[in-house]
Amino acid sequence: MKKFLLALGVMFTTLSFSVNAQTVSADFSSLDKLVEKLSKACDKAPKPCGEGDIDGFVKGNETAARGAVETAKKLHNLYSRQIGESENGVQDVTVTKPTKEDWADLAATVATQTAGMAQLGISAKKAAEAVKKADKMKAIKLAKPLKWATDIMPVTGEALAEEAKAIDQIIKLLKSDDNL
Repeated sequence: MKKFLLALGVMFTTLSFSVNAQTVSADFSSLDKLVEKLSKACDKAPKPCGEGDIDGFVKGNETAARGAVETAKKLHNLYSRQIGESENGVQDVTVTKPTKEDWADLAATVATQTAGMAQLGISAKKAAEAVKKADKMKAIKLAKPLKWATDIMPVTGEALAEEAKAIDQIIKLLKSDDNL
């Protein structure tokens, strides 16, 4: 009877982890769409225009977008290792589960990137002022890279928010299941 109850308990624990893992996995679909947008946008990043404030704003947004893409890859990697995802139905027994520190480091990286986004807001004001101060012909030339950076900024922020939410859910789940 004890073995049956123990097996039943293990089954429910495994099932609850699987259900929660699927919930987190479902959250990846919106993140994956955002990451795809960011990757495509970074491939079309404008070249430097020669105006320091605008170039700094554009470069900062490109760096933030590429950082969000890399963080998403790390998130997928850690998540795959955590749930023991198999490739082509073959389980790799050499893969180790991420530690609590791995998840905390990833969370800290996302927090740092999010704080960097606030700095980009300040940089955006300076870039907008540079366009206003330029003569009309130059302002038209400067507007294109400024628009690119302004368009990509909210997508990067949304991707970082999705990453933070997913990491938070995973950490809470692992703590509740006493897996860490």
